[in-house]
Amino acid sequence: MFGINASGKDTIAAEIKKRNSKIQITSESRLLMFHLGYISNFNSEIPIDKSAYKKLENTSQDKIKKITKTTYKKTLESFKNSKTEYFLLSHLVFVLTVAKNIPTYLNDREIPEWYKDVGSKFIQIVCDPGEILKRRQKDKKNGTRDRGNMDSFEEINKHQGLCDLKWKKFTHNLPTKTYITITNNNLKTTVDLVNNFIKK
Repeated sequence: MFGINASGKDTIAAEIKKRNSKIQITSESRLLMFHLGYISNFNSEIPIDKSAYKKLENTSQDKIKKITKTTYKKTLESFKNSKTEYFLLSHLVFVLTVAKNIPTYLNDREIPEWYKDVGSKFIQIVCDPGEILKRRQKDKKNGTRDRGNMDSFEEINKHQGLCDLKWKKFTHNLPTKTYITITNNNLKTTVDLVNNFIKK
């Protein structure tokens, strides 16, 4: 499941898990932190200290690319052959907020072609920019997560636009039954649509 920050991926995945306890949720960021040795478990239900995310943001892209091609890839391949159903949350275009006044979009990062072999279904979640803005501002106010200078319509629309282009490129030769874009305007409706899609 792909979606920009605050599009609702975690909440949707948690609701899906309530309907199917056999599902295990993780994320690309968690798996990378796990393989880098920043955390000891990649299960999404285990809290992660903010310092681990900062370490990930400060890790060189060359190191991340190397891990992605090796241990990370092997982990995803093992998911495919597991009795457990794995739900992976990720980003089509990652954004770094190390320099908080200037978000950095990693738009040159290509989604590996082997993703199509290790994954069975691909979902892009999109959401109203106003709703995303409210969630980001709420997270910032509560101290849940400070995404830097990303709480503006301009940055939200820019990020989503970059993701849309990447999604189109990634899905262009996939069978239509294996991918879908779902608009998250209502949580229950969205969860129903995601659940129906992954059950097909």
